[in-house]
Parts: sequence; C-alpha cells; structure tokens
Amino acid sequence: MQGAPESAVSDGPCTLSEYNNKYIQHPMQPVSSYKPAARPAAGDGPLSDQTTNRVDYVPHPLERPHFHQPDQYRQPEGSFEDTTMYKKDYTQKQGDRAQPIKREVKRGALGEFQGEPTYKHDYRQWELTKPDRGGPQNTWQPPRDPFGGIPTYQTDYVPYAVRPTASFKPNEAAKLSQAPLEDMTDYRQSYVPHPLERRQERERLGWSRPAVPFDGMSTFTRDYTAKGTAVRAPMKPDARPHASDAPFHDDTTHRVDYKPWELSRPFVHQSDTYVPPEGTIDDTTTYVKDYPAHPLVRQTYSKKPDRGLPSGPFDDATDYKDNYRQWQMGSRVRAGPNQQYQPNPAPFEGQSTTSSHYVPHPLDLRRSFKPTQGAARGEEPFDGTTLYRMEYVPKHTEPCPAAFLETNSSRFRYQGNDERGHQVYVPKDLSVGTTVTDLSNGRVVSVN
Repeated sequence: MQGAPESAVSDGPCTLSEYNNKYIQHPMQPVSSYKPAARPAAGDGPLSDQTTNRVDYVPHPLERPHFHQPDQYRQPEGSFEDTTMYKKDYTQKQGDRAQPIKREVKRGALGEFQGEPTYKHDYRQWELTKPDRGGPQNTWQPPRDPFGGIPTYQTDYVPYAVRPTASFKPNEAAKLSQAPLEDMTDYRQSYVPHPLERRQERERLGWSRPAVPFDGMSTFTRDYTAKGTAVRAPMKPDARPHASDAPFHDDTTHRVDYKPWELSRPFVHQSDTYVPPEGTIDDTTTYVKDYPAHPLVRQTYSKKPDRGLPSGPFDDATDYKDNYRQWQMGSRVRAGPNQQYQPNPAPFEGQSTTSSHYVPHPLDLRRSFKPTQGAARGEEPFDGTTLYRMEYVPKHTEPCPAAFLETNSSRFRYQGNDERGHQVYVPKDLSVGTTVTDLSNGRVVSVN
C-alpha cells in the first residue's frame, strides 16, 4: 500500500511510498584511499611542551581536611545526689536476727513396753530346714588356726627339681644303616628290558643305465609337431552352422597323457604284541623297607610325689625389703594461701568497697553528628527547572495519516491499484491537472 502525502507535489517525483519512507536515499561519496600521503608528517607550528596530562589535569591548591575536635569533659560542680526511687521506696529497716527452728523432742514412756507389736504378731518366725541342693557337698570349713605368713600358692605349688624336656627329634644315628645299599627298585624289577629284533630294511634297487639308446624324442616334440604355415583365414565365422560328420572321439589330452597305473598297497608296520611279564609284581618301596611300622605304646602318666610342707620357719626376707626400708613420714604441709576464713570483727557500716571506690558521675548525652533538617531548607519557593526541561521541549507529534485511511476523517481518497498491486491514495483537495510519479515506470502522470 502506498503512503499518502501530506501536501500536493507540483513538480518532481512523489516521495511518498513505503520504500522511500523506510529506505531514505543518502548522497554517496566515492571511497577514499586509506593509503597515507607520501609527504612526511611534520608540524608547521613551534614545538609545545603542553601535553594532554598537563592540559587536562590542572593543579589546584589543596586544603587541609577539617578535623573535628571533641568537646573537653567538664566535671559538674556540686556533689552527686545518689538518691534513687529504689532507696526512697525500699528503706532499710532493722530486723531481728532469725532464730533457728529446732524441732521439739518427742519423748516416749519411761516404763518398759509390755505387749506384742503388730509386725511381730503378723510376721512370725518359722523354723525352716536347709534346702537340699543337688551336686557335691561343700564340706570346706574355714581354718581356725592363725595365719602363719605362708600363702596358699606356696603350700600347694611346691617347687621341684624339673628335668629338662627331652627332645622328640630322632637321633642322627637312627638314620644310618650298616646294611649295604639295595639299589633294586620297583622299576628295575617290573620293567625288564626285552631283546628287540632288528627291523628289516627294504631292499633298495640300485640305478641301472637303460639298455635302449636315447632317440632324442621328447613328449613335446612328439605331441607338438611342426605345421606348415598358410595364409591366415578370416576371423569372421561362416554363415553356415558348425557341424562335423566324424564320430565323437572321447580321447582327451588328460586321458592320453595320464594313463592309470596299478598301485600297490602301502606297507603298514605291525607292532609286536605286548606280553605281560611272568610272576607277581613286588610293590615294596624303599620307604616301607627303611621305615617299618612299630606298635604304639600308650604314654603312662607319672604323678609327682608329695613332699609335704617345709619344716623350717618361713624366711620372708627379700632384696626389696633390705634395700627399700619403710621410714616414718610426717604429715605433708601444703604450700599455698591459708584457707581458713577469719571474719572481720568490726561491725558493718553499710557501705561496700565497690560503692566507695567506684563513684558514679553524671554523663552528658552524646550529641548527634547528623546534620539538621533546617540547614537544607530555604525561604524561596522550589524551582523545578532543569537542563532537561530547558533543552528538550515537548513537541506535538502528528499522527500517521495511513491510520485514518478507512475513516471519514482521512484527507486522502482511494484512486486505484498499480501494476504490482499497491493501493494508491491521493489527497482529496488536489485539482485537475496535478501530476504524480508512477512507481511502476517512474514517469510523471497527471491525476484527474
């Protein structure tokens, strides 16, 4: 669809179209060469010592930062009044010392109690027999004799002279034998070498010179005889079919050259028949002969004889008792402060050490460093003028006329479609004879 112009164009092509609105024509300039000029890069003016840093960064005088000096503390005049609401409401009163509460001693009757208590009347003692428990009877009685200083393990376990344990290793002499070494083994007895007959060798035929003289005729000479050459016949086959009147001969080169010969069966050697040896096999080995089995004798238990208790007095003297003797040690005095508390005999005056040493002083409220709200306020009215409001003035934007083409408020009327199917609109106030540009061919036509 073609865009509608805002005003009539009397001369020149019409600039109102979709393509012209989207793709605005700009003046084209030829591409300039990026190759630098051959002349040397030199300046005409005098050399200046002004650098970018010197021009942009101008030194400014620096001021010492302001340091806030806090106000000095001034001790208020007069004495500190430590009267509080607690002291006014809760005054100190002299109270009597609390008397210990001692329970009254209940004393019973002085005479002897005559009667039977309920527990003794309800739970009477009955004569019970000792239950018979299964198992061995424990007849042990504690000894009545005083302890003589000999422990039980010395009376029960008496040291005896124990002989060293004999080694179960057999003596070296038991491995020796006076009999001569019998080298007859089971292999030698069972496997007797048998005499083997010598194998018969085949009779080898010696080479003998042939009796017939050599005629010089070979198989090739005999089979392939020389033929007379003739003119080469054409390779083109005859038109008549290939046929032969001679009977078919089944002799081939293979049948003629390779004739069947009589073959003899190959000789197969027949092995000798195994004949088992006569007699019985002796399975006695060297181990059985050297180590015969002996009958086992059951080991007898030998009980050690009871030697009884020693008759002499028990000597309890040891090296430890002789070297480390017991000395009389006194009570150990612990080093450190005296733990016994001794109360102060002076009466309490009502003022503690903390109250006398740490006297409270009045403190001033800390002043806030937050700036006051009145410093940023002014008497003049607020001026909302900004650079943005001064430079960027709101302008009235005309609505697009293409949006009102189908309404009654449109200033354009529909004229028709061009060759490409675009709808063409022209202003309603155009007079007869107005010319517009045809987009199909670029020619100027008049609008009726």
